[in-house]
Amino acid sequence: MEKKLTLFIILLLFSSSVNSATIKKGEYFGYESLILENEYIKATIIPDSNGRIAEYIYKPIGSNYFLPYQEQRISTNPLLELARAVVAETNFGGYEDWCWETGLQKSKIKYEAKVLKKEGREVAVALIPPGEKGGVRLERTVSLKDKSTELKIEISINNQSESSYSYWMHSMVQVGGDFKYDDYIIFPLRKTSRRFLNNKTEIVPEESLLVKKRVREEPNLFYLPSQPWWALIDKKKRLIVGQVISPTLLTKERTVLYSNCGESWDSSGPVMVQIPAMTQEIIFPIVKPEEERTFTISLVTISGMDNLSYLNREMGISVEQKEGYFQAKLSPTKEIKDITLILFLSSPQKKYQIKKLFLSELRPGKILEKKIILPDNLSPGEYLLIGELITSSGKDEFKIIGCKLVADMIN
Repeated sequence: MEKKLTLFIILLLFSSSVNSATIKKGEYFGYESLILENEYIKATIIPDSNGRIAEYIYKPIGSNYFLPYQEQRISTNPLLELARAVVAETNFGGYEDWCWETGLQKSKIKYEAKVLKKEGREVAVALIPPGEKGGVRLERTVSLKDKSTELKIEISINNQSESSYSYWMHSMVQVGGDFKYDDYIIFPLRKTSRRFLNNKTEIVPEESLLVKKRVREEPNLFYLPSQPWWALIDKKKRLIVGQVISPTLLTKERTVLYSNCGESWDSSGPVMVQIPAMTQEIIFPIVKPEEERTFTISLVTISGMDNLSYLNREMGISVEQKEGYFQAKLSPTKEIKDITLILFLSSPQKKYQIKKLFLSELRPGKILEKKIILPDNLSPGEYLLIGELITSSGKDEFKIIGCKLVADMIN
C-alpha cells in the first residue's frame, strides 16, 4: 500500500511539473536572458536590451514569430552615426517599447527585471526602464500560463509630466519562422476610418476584413481596427499568430497598426534595404498629463488553419459562406474544458439563432469543423453573422465581418 501511494505521489508530482509553466535564466547571443516556457510556447526576454522579447516560439513546429535580434554595427563615419541617432533603429528584431517623447527607441537601455511568479500555473516577470523618463513611469509585465499559447504583455503607464505621452509597440515579425514571402495579414478595418497608404488617405466605406499578401515591394500601411485583434498567417505551414488588444474600447480611440512588409534601415548607414520580415508597430491612444493607463497585448498561436474570421484570447474562428450554408472551423489558443459557441443571423428586424455548439476538452492544434445549415424561413433582407463565445472567463459577442447574407437570394 505504501509503495502504491509513493508511486502515485511521484506520478502526480511528475505530471504537475510537466504541465506547469517555468521561468529560467539563459543566454541569448551573449546576453543574460529570461526564458518563459510551457508545453506549447518558449519566450525569451533580454532585460539588458530594452527588455526586448527576442523569441516567441511555437514549440510543436519550432517556429519563432520574431525576426532574430540583431545589433547594428558601429560606423566610423560620424555623419552616418549622427543620422542613425536621429532616425534609425539602433537594434532590431523581436518586440520592444518605442516611446517618442522619452527617447527609448534611440538607444539600448538596461531594464530592471523582477520575477513575480517563477513556476506553476502561471509565470510572470516585470520589466522596468531605469528611473522616470520625462515624468513618465513605464512598467511592462510579461506572463505565460500553462496549457496556453498566450503570451500576455501588460503595459502600465503613469504620466506625471505636463505633456501627452505616446506609447508604440515595435516588433519585427516573420510568422512562419522563415524568410519566404508566403504570409498574409488579416485585419478588421473600421468603417469610415481613414486608411493611410503612401501619403494618401482613403476612407474605408464599410467595416471590412482586409486579407493582404505580403510582397517584396509592399508600401507602408496604416490601419485603424474595428475589432481588437489582427493576425499574420503562413498559409503553407497553416500557422496563425495573432495579437489581441484590450481594453476593447481601444478600437474606438486612436489605435493604429503600422505595417511595413520588407524595408528597414541597413546597419552600414541610413539607406533603405529589403529584409525578410514585417515591421509592425501598434500606436496606442495618447496618455494625457496626470493620467495613468494600462494596455494589454496578447500574442496567441493557432496551428492547422489557413484562414481567420475572428480571434480572441481563447479561440480562433474561420467562417466561409457557401450556397445555403456556412462552413465553420474552430481552434483554441489554450486548453479549454468547456466552451459554448452560439451563431445568429441578425437583421434590424429579427435575430435568428442558427447554431449552438457545446465544446469540451479542446487543445491547441485541434481543429473542429462544423457545417451550419441556414434556416428555411428567413424573411427577405440583409443579415449579418453574429457570434457569442461563452467560456469560464465570460461572454464575448462579436460580428463575423464579411459574412453578409441576402435572404431572398437563397430562398
